[in-house]
Amino acid sequence: MVLFVIGTAHATTSSTVTGSFIGTQMPTTLETRTASNNTFEGASGGLFKFTGGIRGEGPFVKASIIIHNSTLRAEFKAEFAFGGTVGGSQPGTMDIRIVAVFIETMTSDGGFVVTVTGRIVLGGGTGGLAGIHGEGIVSGLSISPNYSVNVSFDPA
Repeated sequence: MVLFVIGTAHATTSSTVTGSFIGTQMPTTLETRTASNNTFEGASGGLFKFTGGIRGEGPFVKASIIIHNSTLRAEFKAEFAFGGTVGGSQPGTMDIRIVAVFIETMTSDGGFVVTVTGRIVLGGGTGGLAGIHGEGIVSGLSISPNYSVNVSFDPA
């Protein structure tokens, strides 16, 4: 006797979502210290609003920034507790992690502009965001960076 077990394959489709995010409430600085001409800061709280393919808002769970005072370059790491939708999904919650570098550049008129480049990762979804995975880039002006994230949902 031969027994065959036939399973069904579940395909995960992915899509790219784009948009921007901006701080709507400043975080609370928990710690500031300086060593070797670098400033180290830790923060939490604050509120960030995401628009575009990622819609909703969330506070910093924790954030850290290292400012290299001699070059005005800063390394930034943050974790957000996000609530909202992604790509038209039902509402849910997820974790957003961002690792980026901020660079201050002088302009020809004596002013300056701060740009950001880095990575963004989505995961840990619940509700309408259960099974979400995403990875992409952040870039643009530091006041309201843009994101582009390749997103997929694990099948239920």
